[in-house]
Amino acid sequence: MQITVKRAGELIASPWKNGGGVTRELAVAPPRASLDNFVWRASVADVSASGPFSTFPGIDRVIVLLDGDGMVLAGADGTSHRLTTRFAPHVFPGETPIEATLTGGATRDFNLMVRRAHARGAVEIHRETTTLVVEDDTLAVLCHVLQGEWLLAGEAISPASRLGPGDTVRIEPDGAAPCAAAQLVPAAQAGDAPALLVAHVRACPR
Repeated sequence: MQITVKRAGELIASPWKNGGGVTRELAVAPPRASLDNFVWRASVADVSASGPFSTFPGIDRVIVLLDGDGMVLAGADGTSHRLTTRFAPHVFPGETPIEATLTGGATRDFNLMVRRAHARGAVEIHRETTTLVVEDDTLAVLCHVLQGEWLLAGEAISPASRLGPGDTVRIEPDGAAPCAAAQLVPAAQAGDAPALLVAHVRACPR
């Protein structure tokens, strides 16, 4: 399996076309894919103004509020969702036109997008030791540190790597049998309780 770490300081901010915020890409597949041809993409966005979300036909999305007061997501189909609870994943189809209204100041959120004809995605929040498992249908597992410091350990990782807020671990299979790829363990510390976002991207059943 392949394990890579992207540090928070390595992320590059790109402004939105409408000027309402900036995005930082955490990972994308295939490599260097654009917004028109990715199979899956994970990013962190800073939203500084209310406005419409871009539509992505054929894409399933998961959004998670990381910081800030959040926003109300009003869909053209009449649905509405208050994204105001931190670390609570919300799933919605990318083709639905959505108007986002900030409930306070700027917010930061995590976004996972998967092309539903090829993949499916899920996001979980972990606060204790987490074993990352690569299964037969795994395309990738992403771990994004939200709070606290974590130790990344495993047979293929020596010495253990220390991760802080904003760091991301990407694990991809290399054709080997399903296995436990690594463990993420909260480091002993004071301050915010540890929190880890884990995104699973799996191939669609054939």
